[in-house]
Amino acid sequence: MYWISDNYKWLFDGVAGAAVIAVIGWLFHHFSQGRQRGTAALNAQGAKVTNSPVASGSNISQNINSPTLNLSFPPTDEDQSSWPDVILECQWPSLVLESKIRRSHTVRKRPWMLRYRGPGAVYNVRVHRIDFGTYKAMFPFPVSTLTDTASVYPLVCRKSDGEVINDDLESLIRNPPSGCNVQRYAVESDGSGGEEILEVEIPVYISYDDKNGNQFRIKYLLRYDTHTETGEMMRLGRIERVAPK
Repeated sequence: MYWISDNYKWLFDGVAGAAVIAVIGWLFHHFSQGRQRGTAALNAQGAKVTNSPVASGSNISQNINSPTLNLSFPPTDEDQSSWPDVILECQWPSLVLESKIRRSHTVRKRPWMLRYRGPGAVYNVRVHRIDFGTYKAMFPFPVSTLTDTASVYPLVCRKSDGEVINDDLESLIRNPPSGCNVQRYAVESDGSGGEEILEVEIPVYISYDDKNGNQFRIKYLLRYDTHTETGEMMRLGRIERVAPK
């Protein structure tokens, strides 16, 4: 202490004073860096961070900014205003006005009508076959070009050999041969042991192409009452565009 009091002027004067000030500055810088290393900061903006430590303690800043992901999806409802529309009709009025013996096996072969009222034409218009177990009803000749109306007739044949039986679709529903599964489409039966079918609802599909090769499909439902012997074709749903194979 006596030495310091006797030499303090020398310590703070000249070169010795500058050396003392430099030592004090180095010590201050050293301790300030050590204090900064004790404070961890993680900033991972727009980057993927894995296996990073979780900061704990006080006066610790940990910032992790994840990137913003924007997704846009196309609309689910596609505009159908420009899609061509084909109408399928079956005119099966009551047989009350027809002169026939009830329950006879008269083959009527009533036509099915295809109608197109749009501009231009549609192509390859087809009524798809109807499955009846060992039998099928098919329309073997598609309408290659439809601009207005066209009549088509179903052919009922056996699947095994393709032989066409002497019957039409209406007579097949009313008097199915052995192995012909019409019951699968029945919505009402007489309730007796014979399970006579009173009413059926048969799904019918039509398909067609536009001038650009796009294919479309429409589902119909053929409802036929065997008691009154009347039928009607009901449209189900909207036009469907078939995805290309």
